[in-house]
Amino acid sequence: MLKSKNAAIFAALGLGLLTTMVMLCFTAEGEATAVSQSVLRFHIVADSDSARDQQLKLLVRDGIAELTDTLFADSENKEQAIVVARENIHLLTDKATEILRAKGCNDSVRVEIKNLYFPTKTYEDITFPAGNYDAIHITLGKGEGQNYWCVMFPALCVSSAKGNNSEMLSVVLNKDELNLVTKPYTVKFKLAEWFGKLKHFFSK
Repeated sequence: MLKSKNAAIFAALGLGLLTTMVMLCFTAEGEATAVSQSVLRFHIVADSDSARDQQLKLLVRDGIAELTDTLFADSENKEQAIVVARENIHLLTDKATEILRAKGCNDSVRVEIKNLYFPTKTYEDITFPAGNYDAIHITLGKGEGQNYWCVMFPALCVSSAKGNNSEMLSVVLNKDELNLVTKPYTVKFKLAEWFGKLKHFFSK
């Protein structure tokens, strides 16, 4: 009788724990999705891994970050920023090309707005879980070199960040979503990261 009672208690505890974990998984996945839908990432790929091409990549990054600071000045959310970016792809292309030409480089420049998979990335005190994000994607030349990631809206790229990262993100993220990206060592973040990697694996 006692064994049956203990078994029932352990079964109830196990079911409760399982239910809690499932709920936490769905919460984490929902918050990670909300984060990915609220920010516009930036991805630039260098022509090659030569020191010169990698330096040119960073110069283009800085120039584009400076330009988008101006272009996105009146954007209140990611959707508005994307519209502005699409309307000004020619300006972004011209800016990147101008920077390359000023350094004697004749590489081509291709600017696109794409939905891309990003691995988990940390920017100072902010960590974004792995997953698919809309991004301004720039390919320099053959695009065979190392790439660079950052966040274009809100402006968290190193050259354009103008304040506390958390404060800037609080404009587009709610408290729970902000906690997710500022506390990357929690169970919830790890679950969100796992979900992002899993969805990417099955989307291949």
